[in-house]
Amino acid sequence: YFVMFYKKILKKNSNNLNVSVVTKKKNFKNAVQRNFCRRRFKGILTEITKKVSLNFNYSYLILAKKESALKKNCFDDIKKTMFAEFNKIR
Repeated sequence: YFVMFYKKILKKNSNNLNVSVVTKKKNFKNAVQRNFCRRRFKGILTEITKKVSLNFNYSYLILAKKESALKKNCFDDIKKTMFAEFNKIR
């Protein structure tokens, strides 16, 4: 459903979390689909920030891969895999 990259930022002065969600026009033809997918991932990210202690010294990039991320029944799968990935990074 997605690919996640992360890298440690050496000189960081603020306490803000750097997370970018990218949906390509090649994968999601319609702007409505791209925005829906972005909102879905950002909604999951807000839950993750509340439940998992994230390292603010890292910058995260999430690339949405397929249109299958838009299906209603796969939301729980995306959520589980995202929680698992962020728990690995800690």
